[in-house]
Amino acid sequence: MYSDRRKLGRTVVHQRAKLLLPNFDNPQDCVVLDLTTMGACIEFEANRIGRIHKKFELSFDNFVTGWSCHVIWQFRGLVGVSWTCAFLEEKRLTG
Repeated sequence: MYSDRRKLGRTVVHQRAKLLLPNFDNPQDCVVLDLTTMGACIEFEANRIGRIHKKFELSFDNFVTGWSCHVIWQFRGLVGVSWTCAFLEEKRLTG
C-alpha cells in the first residue's frame, strides 16, 4: 500500500506563475499545483524548458514578489521544490 510521507498537508491551488531560470532570458510559464509553507509542486512544459536547474525563482505576480526555490525532485514536467527565501522587488522597497 502507498504511504504519503509528506511532513505537511498540501493546499491544492492550480495557480499560474512564472519561473525565472538561469538558462532563459525571459520568465517561463508554469502552474503551481499545490503548496505548503515549506515548498510546492510545479508543472512546466518539459518539451520547451527541459530540466530545471537546482535553484531558480518563482513568482505569482510577475516578480514584484516571489520565492527562491531549491529543487527536491523532478520527473518529466513536474518539479518539487522547497522555499529558500521570499523576496520583494528592490524598487518596491525603496518606493
